[in-house]
Amino acid sequence: TNAIQEGIDSATKAGKPYLIPAGTHRVATLRLSTGAHIQFTQGAILEMLPSNADFAPIEKLSFDPHADIETSRFEHALFFASDAERITIEGPGLIACNRQSRGGPKPISMRRCRKVTLKGFTIDKAPNYAISFIASSNIDIGNVKITRSLSDGIDIDSSTDVLIQDSEIESHDDAICLKASGSLGDKRPTRNVTVERCQLKTASVFFKLGTESVGDFIGIRARNLKLTGGIGNRHGNPGIALETVDGGTIRNVTVEDIEMDQVGTPIFLRIGNRRNSPGEMSAIRLARITAKGTRYASVIAGLNDAPIRGLTLESISVDPVGQPGNFDPKSPVQETRAAYPEPIQFGPIPASAFFFRHVVNLKLKAITYRKPAPSPAILLDSVLKFSGTCKEVLPNRLACDQPFR
Repeated sequence: TNAIQEGIDSATKAGKPYLIPAGTHRVATLRLSTGAHIQFTQGAILEMLPSNADFAPIEKLSFDPHADIETSRFEHALFFASDAERITIEGPGLIACNRQSRGGPKPISMRRCRKVTLKGFTIDKAPNYAISFIASSNIDIGNVKITRSLSDGIDIDSSTDVLIQDSEIESHDDAICLKASGSLGDKRPTRNVTVERCQLKTASVFFKLGTESVGDFIGIRARNLKLTGGIGNRHGNPGIALETVDGGTIRNVTVEDIEMDQVGTPIFLRIGNRRNSPGEMSAIRLARITAKGTRYASVIAGLNDAPIRGLTLESISVDPVGQPGNFDPKSPVQETRAAYPEPIQFGPIPASAFFFRHVVNLKLKAITYRKPAPSPAILLDSVLKFSGTCKEVLPNRLACDQPFR
């Protein structure tokens, strides 16, 4: 560790890349400063030392970050940078974490950094968020492969101007997760993020905004993603999940050209209220999504005092395979305002494809599905400003059995 750290510092000072040669190098925390450029050569492996005690200690916060423990810890990492810019890690190398259980150093962790490029390497068996940013900007992640992560794949927290593309992520927890937590003691947005041409496989959520949502999410785009499930069912295993439950706003989000296979819940949108007041969600567009082998109906649920506003679903095709559940369209569905956001929080959903609740200005176009049971495919509960042919089954509740053309 000391030898490589000295080499990094010397190369950075000279304005040159530091080359990690072929072979296995067992290391603990490596600190990167402004201008650092790490270049893996073919066959280079950085292997985490097995003891967490060898790494930088976990920082202690004097405030409530309104976030998971892993979200608010950054210094306990393999590569760590803070308040730096123009950092590059690239090349056909491997970060081998060699961990069997979750909890431990983050492979790559950056706090308040600018102009960061991550390209071409692999991270295996990360015990914590494999790539983690907070309060950073101008981030370019491409052709990165994350395998067998025991935690999240890529987490972007309170950061702006981010591009994630052409990457493969396999994780036990969320594959790509955008957050807006209070981990730095204040409220910051996550803004202008694009995720494209990635392959995701997870037992949990594939592409997610939240759960930590003290700040806002504005201008988020996800497109050309392939989501493959079948390895678990944490939190209902949603494909696309947009969640604001801590008072933040989600606005101007576009998700399009998504292929899902064996995903638990294709789409989950949720406004909740875990803090003092509910957040907001508006101007959301989901288009050209195919979902095969799904287990649960998609759930889109605001609150009666904080509805989702301005939601468009276009060219969505769903082919469910199991768990038809309770299909009585008059069955009650829980509200659960303060619960952890997940589609299974509501109990059995009396629809096979989509359940909408507390939505204003809903547009459905070219929605097709296969019904696994004689039941409503789409159920609308307290939905205002919606045009379509549906049957009223209860006051403010409509059941729809015909696909929307």
